[in-house]
Amino acid sequence: MRLPLGRVLLSVSALAAAVGAFVADWNETHIFNPRWPPHAKFHNAQTMLLGSALGLATLYFLWSRRWRGPRGLEVGTLLASIYWLTQAGALLFPGTALTDPEFADRVPRIGGVLPFNQLAIELVFLTLVAVGFFLERRALRREAASTPLS
Repeated sequence: MRLPLGRVLLSVSALAAAVGAFVADWNETHIFNPRWPPHAKFHNAQTMLLGSALGLATLYFLWSRRWRGPRGLEVGTLLASIYWLTQAGALLFPGTALTDPEFADRVPRIGGVLPFNQLAIELVFLTLVAVGFFLERRALRREAASTPLS
């Protein structure tokens, strides 16, 4: 049985969206930050839940037998990319930043440089989505070409 590498790559991105925000935000820098007003915490919680919902929906469309094929791949790919695209787009809004000034010293640095800033993370996962889509689309085309007509 062939390992569906394309779906696996898409799934890695989906799982990162589903759990990544909880890993990054379920702490005193975000949801438990006493300086954050309740409405900011509401939007943080909304973002965490949205990432989980998109990730789980992606996995459903990629792995469900009902959606096996090009349409499930297209929907799954779209869902897998939404979280990362909107996160990158959020930086275009006035007053947004990747970190709060009070926690800037806690961001890991190597030689004074951020090794994994948020834009790099988004680029990595969007690349996984793109590569996963093209690999899985190619595999589905090969599968369809090798299947005899009934």
